[in-house]
Amino acid sequence: MDAQDSQERTLLEWRVESPVDNAGRPHSIESYMETLRNDGWTSIGRPGGFARVFERNGMVTKVFRKDPAYLSYVRHVVGASKNRALPQISEIIEIVGHDERFHHVVLERLNDFCPHLTRGDVTLEEIRTFAYHFAIAESSAPGSFTFNDAYQTIYDAMTDDEKTALADIIRIAQTQGWRADLETWNVMLRGEDIVFVDPLLILHGELGFPSNGITRISEPLPGKGAKRVSKRRKKRNTGRRQATRAT
Repeated sequence: MDAQDSQERTLLEWRVESPVDNAGRPHSIESYMETLRNDGWTSIGRPGGFARVFERNGMVTKVFRKDPAYLSYVRHVVGASKNRALPQISEIIEIVGHDERFHHVVLERLNDFCPHLTRGDVTLEEIRTFAYHFAIAESSAPGSFTFNDAYQTIYDAMTDDEKTALADIIRIAQTQGWRADLETWNVMLRGEDIVFVDPLLILHGELGFPSNGITRISEPLPGKGAKRVSKRRKKRNTGRRQATRAT
């Protein structure tokens, strides 16, 4: 890795802390997040099974626990060469709390994913959906994904950084046994650049934040939409080929 590239991409501090509450007791994750709120951090986004996200002054902080897949991705981002498809992380704190450890990560503020933005004739949603299914297929069975003209057109619309990041996500999922998870809420934008913010998911395990009586995660079903995207793309490509033959 080029150290200068890494320094330009993020000024990182990774440390371990043992903060205490007003009574001198180690924080629980709930009391720690309440401290963040009291310090002006505002909850944003939908609550997830492993994390809560807060925003203040253009920065985002993510508090998470029991999520080894996200932690492995954070370690990858920290060690990776400069890549615009990766989130910029400025601080990572491992909290030694009351009967548990959890993490607090400070990141750049990104924009929500806009599926209808386009690159030429390809929408960002087509790119995300292709990446979603490609990553799932290749991480579970390398070489199993079959490219056609439609998929090749979408792949060609991706930036080199996005292709590199996607390949790394697949590699991590393969080696660690995670599941690639490029749902809409795990992909964001920096300007018009796609950023993969939380692309890995454990297949089985205990949730960090149980909800509605659900305390554990089991492998989710693959998402839908690839056939619809490929059919639209196939129709466009067919139209192009017919127009070419006509001329």
